[in-house]
Amino acid sequence: RQQRPAPQNTPPSSGPRPLGAMAHGASPWPPSDAGEVTELREKSRQFQDRIQSLESVGRRRDKQLDGLLRRLDGAMGMLAAVQEMVGQQRNVIVAQKVAIEALENDAGAGSALQSGSQASSARPAAAAAAVAAAAAAAAAA
Repeated sequence: RQQRPAPQNTPPSSGPRPLGAMAHGASPWPPSDAGEVTELREKSRQFQDRIQSLESVGRRRDKQLDGLLRRLDGAMGMLAAVQEMVGQQRNVIVAQKVAIEALENDAGAGSALQSGSQASSARPAAAAAAVAAAAAAAAAA
């Protein structure tokens, strides 16, 4: 049998070559690999572009989230302040109700006393004290 020369387009027996390796120092081996290498490089570039795009979107969302969290913190602070003011106003209303009741009681008792006898000087003092207490509660709130 005669030995045939190896075809020029077959890789050497030393094992597979990486993509883009040159056969006989002139052209990529095998010729179809050049197209595959170009295609793989293009896909790699597309993936890198997609990664950069997604990272950019992530950074933008992180900035938006940080801004929203700052706004939420501010709103929560405002809510706490409003709740405190509502509590103070409730205290003022309670104190005012007490003062009104004291004044109404004094007015009713005073009109009954005036119709039949002299008004006591202690009752107006009690009403004045109730009003002063309500004013102090309002000022403290």
